[in-house]
Amino acid sequence: MQNTNNWLVAIVIVALLSGGIYWVYNAQKNDVVANGTTPTNTPPTNTPQLSEPISIDDWTLGPDNAQVQLVVFEDYQCPACRSLSPIFESMVDKYPGQVSYTYRHFQLDGHPLALPAALVAEAAGAQGKFWEMHNWLLANNIDLDQAYEYAQNELGLDVEQMKQEVDNGTHLSKINGQKQSGVTSGVTGTPSLYLNGKLLEWEATTDVENTVMNALQ
Repeated sequence: MQNTNNWLVAIVIVALLSGGIYWVYNAQKNDVVANGTTPTNTPPTNTPQLSEPISIDDWTLGPDNAQVQLVVFEDYQCPACRSLSPIFESMVDKYPGQVSYTYRHFQLDGHPLALPAALVAEAAGAQGKFWEMHNWLLANNIDLDQAYEYAQNELGLDVEQMKQEVDNGTHLSKINGQKQSGVTSGVTGTPSLYLNGKLLEWEATTDVENTVMNALQ
């Protein structure tokens, strides 16, 4: 009889524990639904989208109606940007009439030379030489004196005008505005490359030519 009673007690305890676990599970599940959250181990389902469409204020290579439109957020002091940016840009020439490429500024914390470089690029752009200065900044160590020397000797620009625009922060609102649009587009690092408005994963970014080829099929 004693053994029977012990088994009955054990069965009751197991039943109570099972009911408690079930109640806790359902309470947590209902709380997830009520608060609109997802479990931390569930990957996000939405791909970040470009918040600001390409406009006349952007620096863009290639046709406006390109089948593949690449938009990148970069930092001139970012090593990965300096390596990958020329590859991104080369897609315009490799697939003429089919690909466009737009550059936007996104200065990272800890890169003190990125903003001055962006200001110099915009100042050169005001005189019609953005891409030439842009590519020079990516290919060389960032040195403003050397940048001005290149602008004057190789590009034939009015360097005094450039220096005045840099010192006055003439193009600062545009640069900061692009960074803010990057934030609202889901940019967390550089380079962040968007294809037809959708942020690419890192693997697709580093293999951009195959990514573009697949998008053109």
